[in-house]
This record gives sequence, structure tokens and C-alpha cells, in this order.
Amino acid sequence: MSNIKKIITITIVSFCTLIKLVYAQTINLNDAEIQIGKSDLVFHVKGMVCSFCAHGLQKSLGKLDFIDKSRYTTGTYIDINNQFAQVAIKPGKEPNIGDAVKVIKNAGYEVQAVYVNPSGKKIEKKDISSITIENQSGHHDKDKHPNHKKLTNDKNER
Repeated sequence: MSNIKKIITITIVSFCTLIKLVYAQTINLNDAEIQIGKSDLVFHVKGMVCSFCAHGLQKSLGKLDFIDKSRYTTGTYIDINNQFAQVAIKPGKEPNIGDAVKVIKNAGYEVQAVYVNPSGKKIEKKDISSITIENQSGHHDKDKHPNHKKLTNDKNER
């Protein structure tokens, strides 16, 4: 009887896992579970090192015409600890992922992946090579960030 319970439990867990994979509504980036709705884009961004960097990127992304500024802060949520940017799409607007990637790259960051959920039922990872735009401002990392040492030292002194 106990073997039957184990088999049933394993079957149920496997089935639930399969359903979650097929109808995934969340992704995990750097230990952060991110819920992606039909009207969201998530960019896995490498190189953000301080809140000043995040604020600048948030402000720049918020200027795109398809961003819903009524959600998040100026239509964007930036997480420097887990290295992602989530943007809200205006209802009825078609997002221009290329423009968003260009904004992120021009701010000096590397876009590692883009996630969308167009149906609201399944998250898709976009092929970044088909939307990558040439970075015009150079790489932005903590070794080249002009205030990184100062910010780090100030934080440690408190």
C-alpha cells in the first residue's frame, strides 16, 4: 500500500511540474522569482552596480512610447541585485523590444536575455541575437564605474 502512495505522489508531483513548465508564469533569475504577465517585458541585464545606475536606466526606459507609466515607477522596475529590468507595456501598444534593448545597451549594460508572455499563459525567451543593437557607449561595469569605489566605501563607513 505504501508503494502505491509513493507512485501516486510522484505522479502527481511530476504532473504538476509539467503543467507549471507548460503554463509558466514566472522565471527565476539570480534567485529572484519574477512574475511575467501578458503586458510585461523582462530584460536580464548584466552590469548594473548601483542605485544611481538603476535610476538612470529606469528614467531612460520610461521614455519609450509603449511603456505604461501607471505601473511600477515610470513604467519600469529595476533590480540591481538580481540584474533585471521589468517594463510594463501600455494596453493596446505593441512593444518595440529593439528600442528597449538599444536604451539598455546605450546606458552601458549587456542584455543577456529577454522574456515575454504574449498570450499570458506561457513565458517565452526571445532570441537576443535577432534583436541585439550595437552598443554605442561602451561597457558599464563596476571596475569602470566612476563612483563605484566611493559608493562602496561610503556604504561601508556607515
